[in-house]
Amino acid sequence: MIDTLKLSTRLQDSGMPPEQARALTEELSQGLKEQAVSKTDLELALAKLETGIITKISLMMVVQLFAVYGVIKYIHG
Repeated sequence: MIDTLKLSTRLQDSGMPPEQARALTEELSQGLKEQAVSKTDLELALAKLETGIITKISLMMVVQLFAVYGVIKYIHG
């Protein structure tokens, strides 16, 4: 997050009117908050990815087992 007081002060020190500096700082701060991703959001996304990977690996293992079974059955007639 940003230090809104520090930003507003720096804008005012550079010549921006105080009212405008405060309004700009508040809007910027609000916009950043809306775009921020929380730790919980990241954990949920990671869990979803892990589940997908595990599912795909499990499916590949099942396919491989059937392929090996088919080869063994073919060889032994």
